[in-house]
Amino acid sequence: MADNTDLIKHLPKSGWLYDYLHYTKSLPFAQTEVPLIYNVFIGISTIAACLKRNVYVSRGMYEIFPAMLVVLIGPTGRGKKTTAINLGKKLLEKAKVAKILSESVTPEALIESLRAEKIKLKHGQIVTEVGDSTGLLILPELSVFLQKRDYRSGLVPLITRLGDAPDYFNSETIGRGLSPLNNVALSMQAGTAKSWLIGTVPVEAFRGGFMARFLFVCSDGVAVPVPRPPALDSALQAKLITGLKTFDKLRGEISVDDDAEAYFTDWYNHFYYHRSIDEKRAAYQERKHDHLMRVALILAVSDHRDHITTDDVKRSLGLLDILEEDMFQLFGEIERGQTPVGENLQMVLSLIKRKGVMGRTELLRRVVSKGITAANVDEIIDSLQAGGYITETRKNEGQHKVARVYTYKGEVINE
Repeated sequence: MADNTDLIKHLPKSGWLYDYLHYTKSLPFAQTEVPLIYNVFIGISTIAACLKRNVYVSRGMYEIFPAMLVVLIGPTGRGKKTTAINLGKKLLEKAKVAKILSESVTPEALIESLRAEKIKLKHGQIVTEVGDSTGLLILPELSVFLQKRDYRSGLVPLITRLGDAPDYFNSETIGRGLSPLNNVALSMQAGTAKSWLIGTVPVEAFRGGFMARFLFVCSDGVAVPVPRPPALDSALQAKLITGLKTFDKLRGEISVDDDAEAYFTDWYNHFYYHRSIDEKRAAYQERKHDHLMRVALILAVSDHRDHITTDDVKRSLGLLDILEEDMFQLFGEIERGQTPVGENLQMVLSLIKRKGVMGRTELLRRVVSKGITAANVDEIIDSLQAGGYITETRKNEGQHKVARVYTYKGEVINE
């Protein structure tokens, strides 16, 4: 991922999100082990959960609502994914502006959690009023919620459908006796380890559009430990809660300034002819323009405006471009991990990537215990070199000894 210097230049200089990043001790400098990019997208999705379907940006034939699905990806036991999620959750709970959904494990339970019904006495009769079906699904550990079988059963198709914020959803397709959902806006904040995602997500999850609806926020954690982060600012917390309550009252269209629309159009026309031919990336890129305007909408609201400016569009695009650097690499790792050979290749590549530069002897020490032989390593190295992932150099160590050293080059993300 790009370093924080690149990320910071795309962040707003005022407004709710700016205050939130100071509240979470990410700005003006890091005082926490929660990666900055985690706090950025938890902050953005917290606003989204608060807005529900109350505001939208028009795209001609359809509307884009704020609801978004965010997954934090990081190493097991590191990265503070749960900490990041809880910081936003506590503000929403204190503001009481969003329904926090339980960690439902069945399609039926998720639908029941989303449904909004109120029983009232009207003209002497008991009537049921159906409201908007909105909520924030918080999953500190996505692996508890989704198992591999769920990609072929009802849960993943359901999230795929609800992620589009439909006006009406006929839940009879999930279970008999379930009432339909109206005006759906499902947001999600989840976390999981990269290793689980690679070993669990089948390639067909890309083809069905499930993965394309998510924003995967990847980080390997921070470089400097923080034994005792400072206390949260109670005055700033109160300001953020007041802001969420204000956002909850917003209604109607968030317009797009003419120059912002012109900038978006120029970007889209160029982007359209330079999309990836890779199936997994292409599925996401088919929806990137909607992700872009959704984040731009939230940035506008964060700055207490009812219109999207060119600056909002530029910042949104910059944030998404940074996400994609690691997200597209993650997609490649998922594909490579689908077979035993691919799993071994991914293991070797990950080891070299983590070190940056690694000698063959050290590499063999790390993998032989996994059942990967020296001959296997040589075949994998040949494949990685041919694919442009690594380079190999040979160093003369004297007495007719030659050491092989592998250097990670990165992955091409625009093909």
